[in-house]
Amino acid sequence: MSDGPTIAGGGCGDDAAPAAADRIAAVACEGADALALFAIDTGERVGTVPVGSHPVHATVAAGRTVVATMGERAVTAVGPAGEVTRIETGVLGPSHFAIAEGLLFVSCSAGDALAAIDPVDLTLVGRVAVGGEPHEIAVGPAGERLYAG
Repeated sequence: MSDGPTIAGGGCGDDAAPAAADRIAAVACEGADALALFAIDTGERVGTVPVGSHPVHATVAAGRTVVATMGERAVTAVGPAGEVTRIETGVLGPSHFAIAEGLLFVSCSAGDALAAIDPVDLTLVGRVAVGGEPHEIAVGPAGERLYAG
């Protein structure tokens, strides 16, 4: 992100002016329903991105920051220029992520499934029923198994 974020505002409800930064840390701010962006080199707040209700976890996939929003049936992908794309999971409570076989899996902890998302096309590929309230998910060492608990 050599030109800095294209979004305005500060971090977690702060209205600090955005500044250019080469490397950005994105922090989920549940109370502000946003990602707060910080310059890694200086720690300075450089912006915020609204991402939906109760963001709790974030990961990086295909060059985008993907945020789980517990209060919704969707995850939010934020691109390098600040563009925001919502991907519907169809199940309430997306929370944790794992990447396997080129897909981004998200546990939907208020439901009973994992959502499989294509992180390049930003589309829901399908859902895998795993039983009530999955939370943590992990990929086995060989990449052939996905564990949910």
